[in-house]
Amino acid sequence: ILSYFPNLHRLSIDYLDGIYDKQLKLDSIHLKSLSYVNLKVQCLNFNHFEQLIINYFQQITSLYLSSKYDVDYLNANRWQQLILNYMKNLKIFDLYHIDLNRFDNNSQQIYHNLIENFVSPFWIKRQWFFTHHHEQQGNCHIGYFYSTNLYKKKEYTLYYGTDENNCQFYQQINCDKIKHVRICGTQSKNSIINYFPNAIELTFDLFNDSITVDLNRILPLSKLRKLVIECYQFPFKRLIKLLYSTINLNSLKIRRTLINDSEYQLSQQSEFFQMISNKNMIKNLIIDECCTLTKIQLFVGLCPRLQQLTSGMNRKEFLLIVRFLVSKTEKNIKNLSFLCVLHAPKVSLKEMKKFIKLEKILDDHSINHVDRKLYLWCCVLPYKTTRHITLKIITCDQYKHQHTMAAVLIPLGWEALAYTFGVIAASILLAKTGEEVIIEKKKGSIRQELPGQ
Repeated sequence: ILSYFPNLHRLSIDYLDGIYDKQLKLDSIHLKSLSYVNLKVQCLNFNHFEQLIINYFQQITSLYLSSKYDVDYLNANRWQQLILNYMKNLKIFDLYHIDLNRFDNNSQQIYHNLIENFVSPFWIKRQWFFTHHHEQQGNCHIGYFYSTNLYKKKEYTLYYGTDENNCQFYQQINCDKIKHVRICGTQSKNSIINYFPNAIELTFDLFNDSITVDLNRILPLSKLRKLVIECYQFPFKRLIKLLYSTINLNSLKIRRTLINDSEYQLSQQSEFFQMISNKNMIKNLIIDECCTLTKIQLFVGLCPRLQQLTSGMNRKEFLLIVRFLVSKTEKNIKNLSFLCVLHAPKVSLKEMKKFIKLEKILDDHSINHVDRKLYLWCCVLPYKTTRHITLKIITCDQYKHQHTMAAVLIPLGWEALAYTFGVIAASILLAKTGEEVIIEKKKGSIRQELPGQ
């Protein structure tokens, strides 16, 4: 594939698989413009990885690599020779490696002997620094070795080890420039805690809500703007408590909430729930599960200022949920302008169009179905005196830089909102009192026609 892109600048592969028992035959390709490579390799031994570097990536300046199991990825001397001989332009080196062995003192000592070689003058001179931690799962020892170099990246993954295995080589890091903190691993009362004073985004990447440490010891919750919860079962009560401390949250994504049927009404009637509902500023909500009407109503009541909602929906209640969300009489969601239904069959597009036409519940709207997702845009006009708005919908081929359009519109006092999916640039939603607006792409520039022009 690379041979078809001789002018490639950046390459990212989320899953690069290799085969241990076959010899790779690679033809060298000169990718003179390639400077950035980000690879997540699976079952690709270090010998084959070296071939990739030699044949394709000699000119790169930035390498981000995630690898598993092959201990040769922890051979500092081999890395040093590879970099000196074949990656002479490399400025950014970011390594993340997972090693799996039997849990015993001998295995840990061998592991430490390997990683200690990453503190030689070669690494220090380039300011490439690393740290690690351990986990024990049954009889297995899992070692996580990763870069602490921050460069210009603003994301940091925080790992937890078990209490018995806090390692003396673990380095505590205080990262003032980090904006996004991701918490992974298992809980630990005594794990070393890093503090990120300027973080505005937090992600839980856990199997459950096992983190017991006070989150304010990690970052200031009041500064958070985005919260992502990847736990498979996150109690709704825990979510409510978390939202109480994240008063400036703008975006919330949650994989699955755990709530009993008897808790729905009790939760909504509680003073604590109402207090969260009145003060939270969440405008973008993503729920990555199949929700019933009751659960959608619960979240809408919790986040009444929603403008964008993405969620799976119970097929039997699909149209009931749509009616609730786009109803003109529903005060809780008067600002909703974008709806994405996850895992939606193609027939849902016809159902939605027919339903809206029969019910006459929406005037200005746009609907489409792409990659099992159903998209609905509805125009929100905050000004009661708005008389007329004319929009010209454009495709990605006609206009590929929506941020330029937003930059033109916002200084004029308009609100602009653009979404892109597949090859379609959806409706641009504008609101301006008493003005007719036509937006279109003309020879590389944007033309705006207002009354009097």
